[in-house]
Amino acid sequence: MKLVCGVGINDADYVVKPVVNGKREYCPIYSKWFQMLQRCHTEYGKKKNPTYSDDFVCDDWLRFSSYRNWCLSNGGDNKSLHLDKDILFRGNKLYSPKTCVFVPRFINNIVLCKMRSKGEYPIGVHFEKDSGKFKSQANVDGKYKNLGRYSTAKEAHKIWQEQKILNIENSIKEYSKMDCFNTYVADSLMQRVWELRLNLAEGKETVFI
Repeated sequence: MKLVCGVGINDADYVVKPVVNGKREYCPIYSKWFQMLQRCHTEYGKKKNPTYSDDFVCDDWLRFSSYRNWCLSNGGDNKSLHLDKDILFRGNKLYSPKTCVFVPRFINNIVLCKMRSKGEYPIGVHFEKDSGKFKSQANVDGKYKNLGRYSTAKEAHKIWQEQKILNIENSIKEYSKMDCFNTYVADSLMQRVWELRLNLAEGKETVFI
């Protein structure tokens, strides 16, 4: 049997790429499984997404049937949900039943800003040569919003922190109305809000979301 992405075992008891409306389409669960293996265990995946270079899949999930069984019990058959390994355990590099959860894209995106992608200036801050000031930006509803220009990077970052708090709180409200709502996910997001508020109160930089 040929291994999937060099590590996975496709032991499905059905055709994972059947003909649907005259076209071959992968089973959504298999597709998510393949993408996970590709990101973590192939040179192509690591080059395309360098932030996943140290991530890996647990031994149990290297077998498709095990991953599929977990998915069917945790909302993984919903095409609109995304597999996330960072919300419950920040900094986590392991894809496994205990560390992962399926969430809507907007919840997945709210925590994409991480220390490893941070540049020279604080998160959400860029220096503009033309104006000689620090520009604050944040992703709001899937689009980058200009939050103004400030004399110092600290001032610009403070505005970003305030916007991030608002973004997370609004996302939790929207998420709470959905059938896929998970209290552990909401609690983890609220923990980020508390930490952001503490950083604001103490005048500290937020380096990890």
